[in-house]
Amino acid sequence: MENGARLAGSLFDIINVFGNLTLKPNSVLSNPQSLRINSGGALLMDSASIKPSYVSGQGSTSAGVFFNDGSSISLTNSDITFGQFLSIGQNVNWTINGLNPFFSLFYNDQYTSKINNNSNTVYFDDFTICKGTETSYKGTSSVDFEVSSLIIEPDARFTLESGNGMLIYSRLVLDDEKYEPAGSFINNDIVVIEDEEVFARQYLEDGRWHFVSSPVIGGQSGIFTGIYMKSWDEASYAWDYIVETNVPLNPGTGFEVWSTLGTPTVSYEGTGFVDTDVAIPLTATDNNNDSNIGVGEGWNLVGNPFTSAMDWGTGNDPVAGYNLLGLDNTIYLWNGSQYSSFNPAGDGVGVNGGTRYVPAMQSFFIKANYFSPQITLPATARIHSPQPNYKGGSPLYPQLRLAVKGSGYSDETLIRVIEESTTGFDGLYDGYKLDGIKEAPQLFSFFGDDRFSINTIPAISRDLIVPLGLTSAIQGAFVLEISELENFGESVVFYFEEIKTGLFYEIKEGFSLSLQLGPTDEGHRFNLHFKDADVEGSDDDLPTLKVYSGSGNIFIYSMETGNYEVGVFDVVGQLVFKDKLTGAGLKTIRMDGGTGNYIVKVHNDARVFTTKVFVR
Repeated sequence: MENGARLAGSLFDIINVFGNLTLKPNSVLSNPQSLRINSGGALLMDSASIKPSYVSGQGSTSAGVFFNDGSSISLTNSDITFGQFLSIGQNVNWTINGLNPFFSLFYNDQYTSKINNNSNTVYFDDFTICKGTETSYKGTSSVDFEVSSLIIEPDARFTLESGNGMLIYSRLVLDDEKYEPAGSFINNDIVVIEDEEVFARQYLEDGRWHFVSSPVIGGQSGIFTGIYMKSWDEASYAWDYIVETNVPLNPGTGFEVWSTLGTPTVSYEGTGFVDTDVAIPLTATDNNNDSNIGVGEGWNLVGNPFTSAMDWGTGNDPVAGYNLLGLDNTIYLWNGSQYSSFNPAGDGVGVNGGTRYVPAMQSFFIKANYFSPQITLPATARIHSPQPNYKGGSPLYPQLRLAVKGSGYSDETLIRVIEESTTGFDGLYDGYKLDGIKEAPQLFSFFGDDRFSINTIPAISRDLIVPLGLTSAIQGAFVLEISELENFGESVVFYFEEIKTGLFYEIKEGFSLSLQLGPTDEGHRFNLHFKDADVEGSDDDLPTLKVYSGSGNIFIYSMETGNYEVGVFDVVGQLVFKDKLTGAGLKTIRMDGGTGNYIVKVHNDARVFTTKVFVR
């Protein structure tokens, strides 16, 4: 359109643009029912305006301006009145006065939304980021984005980039619904909410516990009226019920809730939100006065304090700003029936769906391992919720994931190899096993009295044995399977030894074993044996003959039918046990002498096998 030209259309016109529509200075496009800029098309405006009319009752087509996927808009000193609807598709590029706000996608259904380029300020009434979309805004003024209300729907993401501010006249709302992450908001500049109304809604499923945390400032426990609510007390290692309605829900503090109200959506209500680093008070109580923070001590329930997900990071991809003092690395989230553990060492690993990302409004356990623990959750950790995926591509380290399924539930445990780790529980690399609900099976590895959900070992030795525990409070049929087997190399062979039957199974990826399990079964159900052909040693020690320890016993398993002499010696060479081993099967030696290293010698006229075991 030439300078000063006016294009007037009927109230029922639909203008489709597939190339460029250029509005030169003083041009006006008025009265079309709908203006649609399609993929590859561009709207170019210089000191011009578009004024579509609001039309009701026109069937399924609404009056407004529609920027479809892949279109672009360039506005210089121009005004757009959007009529009834403004719809902007994915990958739409905006330029205002030569500056790029980087809108990816948004949608607004108010009647008189307007972009005023003369002041470089964007005005909206109710500005809605629609479900499944991601939007960022970048401007240049201290406050150049003004809305009446900002509403972020479930699985929608909005980022206010640095370099500009946002003025919200009425309220900020983050919505949530079943099976979807909550609406996510990351503020990197200044946001002023004049009415100081912030709402973060959270969907609660009936009949299960939820670990929750408020992302708003000034919230109180009254929002959970009619819902069971608990706080965690580290000192007593116990939950305390909350019945008061005025308990502060401080961002960073975790709680547990259980609804019987018919899957309600609760609304955290406050006067603002957190967009800076948050230091959370922690405790570590030495209940047994042994000058140590033991396995049952130092457990703190903390929460994600932000209006977005939080990235815990990994050893190989850390997030700057965390302050973790006197704490184990692993975090423990609740998935409704089991704990989802995540340990960040190396490239990070999780079980039961645990990942490096802590969702908004989610709390989690972290364990102190020393006195006066500290934790600071940095604003740099804020991230829009990604799709959960605990594998996250191929791992960098050898790892074996086992799963048990049955009674409608499942559980996982994981064993991996990182050279810098140590034998036994290591707070940098391992995760404890925390029991899930009684209806679910419980799978774990263990070393002495420590039970692991994530067990990191420094190396594979020829005689390495990892004891596995498997329990169920419910009698039934279960399936134990290998769900992941990565990076061990072709020389490494694995065997399951089933303690109950004495049978050995060579295992590979895809292996599964059906079994019956109930409350009377022994918890130590399997031993996992490793054999590495690249490690020096005799080639006939597994699986024909194997010596290992556990629960104060020494076990000798033979698959041969010959007769052997068995001798057990202490570290100074004194014989403490002597017996015969006849035929194939499992022999148990009870070591009443207590914890320590022992030498076990098994021999006959043709063969001698000697190994060292540690009994505790």
